[in-house]
Amino acid sequence: MTITIDDCSDCTIVTGPVKTWCIIATACQQFRSRDCHDTLVYVACSTEPIIESCTNFTFGPYQCSYPGLEDHFAASGLSIFNCNWYDIYDFTPDENTDAVHISLLKTTDSIDNHILTPQKALEHEVENSKLENGDDDSMSLLQPLMSIPLSFSTDNSVVPFTIGNKLSNSTLSQSTNQIIEKQFNKSALITIFPHESAIQSAKIICDYLRKTNSVST
Repeated sequence: MTITIDDCSDCTIVTGPVKTWCIIATACQQFRSRDCHDTLVYVACSTEPIIESCTNFTFGPYQCSYPGLEDHFAASGLSIFNCNWYDIYDFTPDENTDAVHISLLKTTDSIDNHILTPQKALEHEVENSKLENGDDDSMSLLQPLMSIPLSFSTDNSVVPFTIGNKLSNSTLSQSTNQIIEKQFNKSALITIFPHESAIQSAKIICDYLRKTNSVST
């Protein structure tokens, strides 16, 4: 069962229990979750994402593109360069056990490995229908969405890809820390001062870093 929510404004959204993993991709002013577990979150947040009484949460950077997305960021008062996904605040850390509440995705694990675009979802349903397991309701829902050029590719994302800087968080797995520390062996700070082409300059720099297999932070 998939819940698809679109064209929302000033909303509070509550769902019932989900049997398996929950996968969320969102850009927001504040992200807060309570009493949840087994959840994968791709987020671009203006403030620290917050969890409370949650376990087995995995966070990754929001990566998405579709026509008008950058305008939607501006209309929402959000910056495409403020993608806070790695600096998570846990209200209820389990200090007396080795339980891991939070982990960060590997940089090689992109969002399109976990969320299907309407085009790929329809292809999946068509393939299932050939096996006589297709869901006609799902296919009829996906058909009108086929014209939307939605992409979760890092190469096309409106929000630049970042790896974060959570180097010493004890809640992160050792393998994740090793990956991040290796990538920060050689790093540099790039400062862009305010001017009329500042945003375009930042985009050019981020695009160059991506194409040369560097990282933006």
